[in-house]
Amino acid sequence: MNRIYFSSLIFLLIGSALFAPIGNQLWAASNAPVAVMPLESADKELGEEIAARLLTDLQRTRQFTLIERNQLQRVLEEIAHSQSGLVSDETVIEVGQQLGAEYMVVGEARREGNDVLASVRIIKTATGVVIGAEQSRGSFYAMLNRLSTRTTELLRIYLLMNNPDSPYTILLELNKGENPRYRMGEKLSLQFKVLKHQDTAPDTVYIQLFSINAVGAMTLIYPNKYSPRMEIQVGQEYSLPGPGDDFEWQLVPPDGVESIQAIVTTRPVDFFDLQQSYKQEAFPTVRSRDNYATYEGIQVIISEEKLEDWSADRVTYFLDKE
Repeated sequence: MNRIYFSSLIFLLIGSALFAPIGNQLWAASNAPVAVMPLESADKELGEEIAARLLTDLQRTRQFTLIERNQLQRVLEEIAHSQSGLVSDETVIEVGQQLGAEYMVVGEARREGNDVLASVRIIKTATGVVIGAEQSRGSFYAMLNRLSTRTTELLRIYLLMNNPDSPYTILLELNKGENPRYRMGEKLSLQFKVLKHQDTAPDTVYIQLFSINAVGAMTLIYPNKYSPRMEIQVGQEYSLPGPGDDFEWQLVPPDGVESIQAIVTTRPVDFFDLQQSYKQEAFPTVRSRDNYATYEGIQVIISEEKLEDWSADRVTYFLDKE
């Protein structure tokens, strides 16, 4: 059994053309409503203040459709009358559904001496899957600045890679469920499936899966040397590693927040010119800062290739040292 390390510190440079801007329309406000929940904390005021400031910072960008705090508070109070506690994933999804929010920002915060440790997760209400996450520690304002910047960037990335007109939906599921935390050395596996909701859409599609580790190294994990075919069948479930694969994924440093990004098209598109690389190197790595510019670059290629039915999704998890 070959052991493949899921995180990587080997970098290759992406061509500069990948980062070409594609116009101001990408910075327009998204129509997908976003709600920011009070962060769970033993210090209730701390959790509420962080959430309020995150909401204010998101509003200042004028790039998102946001649920107002009074609407959120009303729903929270209604649910509090019917059940105890507001911390379960089921409750978060219920709140999001009642508000009409497609994305929920939730998290936890605590004081550590003079510092504050806070983490947030962005949950896709329809599936309950974590699509983005960040954690920050430091003085209150230093922590909040990083947390706000990264939360804004993660929402930009995800909403940029959303194609509401696509006839396809991608389902990604990690072996630890919807809100996964892994420890160093544990094994990770992924199940993925593409569904279609238009009868005329092709039943064969082409998928690329990228692992993005805590320092921004983006590794192509599917297709790969063991499974070199990009095309998959709609409605069929696939596993990575697959049942016939002679390798397993083991999580290694760096610790932090990691993601898996999926992109589906109706014809093969090699976004990072890796088609030849993975025939020699099992899982080729490209240089990515996991920032907005990278995904603008993907959008450039989608536009130039005149792709219309593309779809994308991602799942995010925490990797802890111990």
